[in-house]
Amino acid sequence: MNSYFFPTIDVESWVCSDFFSTNINNVEATVSIIKPLSTILDIFQKYNANSTFFILGETAEKCPEIVEMIYDKGHEVASHNFTHESMIKLTKSQFLNDAKKTKNILEKIINSKIHGFRSPNAKVNKNICDLSKVGYTYDSSIVNSIKIPGWYGGISNEKLPFLLSTNDFNVHQKKEKNILEVPISSHPNLRLPFGGWWLRNLGHKYGEKALEISLKKYKYANVYFHPWEFTKIDYKLPWNKFHVFRNTGNYVKKSFENMIKTSLRMAKIVPIQYYLESH
Repeated sequence: MNSYFFPTIDVESWVCSDFFSTNINNVEATVSIIKPLSTILDIFQKYNANSTFFILGETAEKCPEIVEMIYDKGHEVASHNFTHESMIKLTKSQFLNDAKKTKNILEKIINSKIHGFRSPNAKVNKNICDLSKVGYTYDSSIVNSIKIPGWYGGISNEKLPFLLSTNDFNVHQKKEKNILEVPISSHPNLRLPFGGWWLRNLGHKYGEKALEISLKKYKYANVYFHPWEFTKIDYKLPWNKFHVFRNTGNYVKKSFENMIKTSLRMAKIVPIQYYLESH
């Protein structure tokens, strides 16, 4: 049985994070991710690997060339909803309208079907189960970690893709259309994530070890990174905490490339939809 590693990319600017409160919006800051995005694409190309990129609808509207660049390199384009506002702040109608709107925008750009969705900040509620009603076949928002206050986790401990139900949110319904959940991985022992912020603050050795254990134990690992993390950020802002931009730039670039290189000895790196179609 093959092992699979999904080093997914959430295509957004640094101002989207819950850590920030700034007058700069994502659309204005989008141009800042083009260079680091090219770096990520070059790394994938170097190792002949392809993955899944979750893209904001407003980013796609502002810079459709970003979507085209990703798709033309053989990667899967998926939805990160329209704006980076957390879905738990939206009504069910608002959430599904935004999800459908983003799907339509992306499909028009690449002239191909969009299958996947990831909620901004990986924060979810029971409405995620209704994504199939607007044409999605899978979601990859639930982090199988312990509950991390203000972040995510604590919903499911499933390590492999599973059919998500409103029962997972303590809402029982007799009839429902299930959506396939492709969970974001956590360290098998510590149950903390190991991509993005976690790798930058807990160290590349932590990330590499978590990846190795996951692939050996579950033959599956799904992590996320952001393009802005591949650029050294040193903004002197009054609300900026040291951990927010810690180890951005070359540290992430080298760590990411090493994860790609070492994982290929143990696993295949493919887009999520490719994996789902073959299983």
